[in-house]
Amino acid sequence: MRRSALTALLVSARIPILIGGVALAPAAAPAAAPASAPAPALSSPPENVILLKQLDRGESYSGNWGYTSPSGIELAISGTRTGTTFIDATDPENAHEVAFIPGPSSIWREMATYGEYCYIVTELEGAALQVVSLADPLAPVLVTTLNPPAVPFTTAHEIKIDQQTGYCYVAGTRKDGVQSGLVILDLTTNPVSPSFRGVWKDYYSHDLSLLNGRAYVAAINSARIVVLDVTLPGAPAILGQWTYPGAVPHNTWPTPDGSFLVTTDEVGGGHLRMWDIRDLSLPVQTDEWISPNGAIVHNAYLRGDFCFMSHYADGLRVVNAADPYNLLPVGWYDTGNAWGCYCYAADPTIAYISDIDNGTFILRFVPPSTGGLALEPSPQARPRVLGNFPNPFRPSTQVRFELSMSAPVRLRVYDASGRLVRALLDATLPAGTQSVAWDTRDGAGQRVASGVYYYRLETPSFSESRSMLLAR
Repeated sequence: MRRSALTALLVSARIPILIGGVALAPAAAPAAAPASAPAPALSSPPENVILLKQLDRGESYSGNWGYTSPSGIELAISGTRTGTTFIDATDPENAHEVAFIPGPSSIWREMATYGEYCYIVTELEGAALQVVSLADPLAPVLVTTLNPPAVPFTTAHEIKIDQQTGYCYVAGTRKDGVQSGLVILDLTTNPVSPSFRGVWKDYYSHDLSLLNGRAYVAAINSARIVVLDVTLPGAPAILGQWTYPGAVPHNTWPTPDGSFLVTTDEVGGGHLRMWDIRDLSLPVQTDEWISPNGAIVHNAYLRGDFCFMSHYADGLRVVNAADPYNLLPVGWYDTGNAWGCYCYAADPTIAYISDIDNGTFILRFVPPSTGGLALEPSPQARPRVLGNFPNPFRPSTQVRFELSMSAPVRLRVYDASGRLVRALLDATLPAGTQSVAWDTRDGAGQRVASGVYYYRLETPSFSESRSMLLAR
């Protein structure tokens, strides 16, 4: 297996990754399309995790994310040294690359998706923010590359997008080598040319997560977690902050109800920590978990009762987090040197790993006998899509759904190619049965043509798409 200088630094020296650094590598031509690669030699047998596919372009890899189109196409997206690879993972065992978008040569690259677009940042100047159209998910296309003055930064370390508000948070930004804060952009008016909405500069923000008007910031250089009120993006306000012994916080992720928060420490022997944050003036660590190999934990994400983590030198780790006071390891697959982890495909058992040395892994987590644990909220707790009536329809239809509890809800209509037709709803609704009308008009108020359309219902912990037929 290949070992880069970065790998040697991370694995053997066991020190945190450089913060805000710039990769001064010479430009390189994109590698050939990835071939299916033999799985790396495992240091230990897998535990409740199955390898479905591995693809490797033969260059170093960095961050990753995913995308589910309204028509059900799944994309695994990974950053490489020379760009970003888009993989059709709808049939995981036959996954294959459908596009490669070149970018500045850098060992750091991160991305996030919103609507039918993917947004990419890196720590090398020349492409501050790349915008890729996923309107045709099997043929992603670079729409534009934004640099100052279109955006107020030249490089960035991380990017996250609030799916409810459409605000994009760009962390670890720099402009001409000078730190320029946590930048907030508005994607709702023009997703190809986002508007500047605000900036927060109290601490260097390495990474963050978002939920219900709050940003949970990993301020790694200041050894602290900071919780921001971002309901007014032009004036983010600190709601709470804390530090702890050995703090090297790299990433954060809240539980869907906002009561608990997982954090990772990017250092040798680094901890996955769970915090009770119901009282931000006095957060309490409820438990912690450390890899038996002492590997550096990089990113951790919650789905259902489980926490999925990427570890340098340890691959994918899965922990049962149903009890915040008792984190239990339940899954492991050693990819070699994992950077990124994504666990939000439509199939909750699927996880994507981007491995620095070995490319993209598509894995399936097979939970052990769980005694009631779930990868998703229970059927009683999650929303229920009741369908649209009538269907087929003209000139209008009602989309009906049921909420078991109050939640932020987004409802959008897409055409058969996956292009957004109209946003029908973006609001917090009470529990109960809801009905939203679509009058067959697009976002510009024009009647759309007959054909198959898709509507997608989303909450912070749930999403489902269904088809409908407009027959004029």
